Amino acid sequence: SLVYSRCIKPCSKYKTFIEVIPYLEKEYSFSYDQLLAGVTYFGKNYERIVEIFTKQVKEKYTLNTSASYFDCTNFYFEIDKEDEEDGIRDNGVSKEHRPNPIIQMGLFMDELGLPITYELFRGNTNDCSTLSTAMDKSIIDFTTSKKIVVADKGMMSYYNILKIRKDQNGYVISQSIRKSDKDTVDFALNNEGWKETKDKD
Repeated sequence: SLVYSRCIKPCSKYKTFIEVIPYLEKEYSFSYDQLLAGVTYFGKNYERIVEIFTKQVKEKYTLNTSASYFDCTNFYFEIDKEDEEDGIRDNGVSKEHRPNPIIQMGLFMDELGLPITYELFRGNTNDCSTLSTAMDKSIIDFTTSKKIVVADKGMMSYYNILKIRKDQNGYVISQSIRKSDKDTVDFALNNEGWKETKDKD
């Protein structure tokens, strides 16, 4: 019910319970408290659930992780105060420019855009510091086969590139030419030295 409701009308759990689920299911026998208990259960066991989900997707649709796309986003909470040390809701740079505490989520997708796995981070975590941790904890093994990690400029850092190269993988990470030094700009705009390679098609 929660998954279908999220696809149809993303909203709070309370609005989901009183507005969306009755529309989806004419007869259901769980209370709002039970729905919240279910969400808590999913949260505590999300690594196992992601593993099962990925296995099912792999069997039905075939995952190809030779190119793995990574991005980071955040979610805000309608609360005023961040969590204590043991929680992950914290004040950080909100993508929606809100003052509320947030959490960060780093998501890996395969070359067709199918989700593979994700990691959650405390809200004040810098985007570029999520990639290395996500790679280490991912159910994708980046150390046993050649892969290309594709990410936006938020992941551009010396340490991320070092991590990818150390695992003997490739990368495509965008970088702002406008904010780069003169040598990088000259290199990027120079038409000489490039090789054109075409496949059989």
